[in-house]
Amino acid sequence: YQTVEEITELGVTKLKVTAEDGTVSVYEIKFEAEYNRNTRLEDILVDGVSLDGFNPEVFSYKYELPVGTTELPEILVISAVEGQTLTVEEGGVNGVTLITVKADDNISSATYIINFSVKLSDVDYLLDIQSSGASLAGFASDKYEYTVELPVGETNLPIVTWVPGDEFQTVDTLFINKDKWNTEVRFNVKSQSGLSNVYKVNYQ
Repeated sequence: YQTVEEITELGVTKLKVTAEDGTVSVYEIKFEAEYNRNTRLEDILVDGVSLDGFNPEVFSYKYELPVGTTELPEILVISAVEGQTLTVEEGGVNGVTLITVKADDNISSATYIINFSVKLSDVDYLLDIQSSGASLAGFASDKYEYTVELPVGETNLPIVTWVPGDEFQTVDTLFINKDKWNTEVRFNVKSQSGLSNVYKVNYQ
């Protein structure tokens, strides 16, 4: 008969086997944990919706945010396997967000990149032009020239104002005196994206 004694020292299990004749043999058993080296994501959700065209093997994406966006939407990353460590470093609405995936082995890693940008407004028209507080007769956003007849003997222009198409456009006004009785007011409208239109109001 033989006897078997189990000895554990510093993470190593030893089996001490003593034969009937007193011969001793020692067997060592080393246990090593098996780590998962998967660095891929299952999905990336932006505002609860899967990132358009997401593929675990594709690591760079572009995402255009609506006009006027000032804060990043919620970004949710879904791990493919247990044990992954996920880190999200946000870069703002016009910047790069980095998503780092570290595998269970704490060595292997991968980085997904999302390039966020805010869409620029194309609104290059006015909602209204007013003369002395009243809208120009026949005003339409897509009509760019108007004629206003001043009362006989009137030498001063009325106060001219406008209603912008949105908060992102710029409007510059220019007064051109063609002659003593004829003044043209121009409204140079430029959208956030660079589109432009010119409205002309001739006072005579």
